Amino acid sequence: MIKYFNNSSIQFLIPIIEGCKLILMSNDVENNKKIPSLFTCDGADLHPHLKWKDEPISTHSFALSFVDVDNENGIWGHWHVCNIPKEIKEIPRGEVPKGEEVKNDFGTLYYVGPCSAKLHRYVFTLHALKIDRLENLNALNFRKKIETYSIDKAQLMVFYEREIPDKIFI
Repeated sequence: MIKYFNNSSIQFLIPIIEGCKLILMSNDVENNKKIPSLFTCDGADLHPHLKWKDEPISTHSFALSFVDVDNENGIWGHWHVCNIPKEIKEIPRGEVPKGEEVKNDFGTLYYVGPCSAKLHRYVFTLHALKIDRLENLNALNFRKKIETYSIDKAQLMVFYEREIPDKIFI
């Protein structure tokens, strides 16, 4: 069953998935808060620290995505990682994750931070998978293939809007 959390000050509906135990956390970003500029195109464009716990006992591996859910072209993938070994429970800030990075919607194999001129929601989703290894993933099939083998998932949502000056003096 899916319930929705409504933060009236931001006026977005955020799904809360019941029955899931997996928890996704970060030392760098907070759920339902603005992502610090360090992790965006206005900063160093590093991915934030992520860690998780309470995965199902039947987990064989993990997959991670970071997407813009408000992109004009639909859901837009900024980062995809699959085949994260089940022993891994953390990705340190800016480090290449254990597992395999998959091309995102920008055509790159690495994290691309938020860069929207309008307020957008961005979601980190970690999936616990019932399979050791996934093959032949790309930006187009990543989410569908991951959902096929997902036994649990956890999400962390952040917001971002570029602060562009009204006037630029030259």
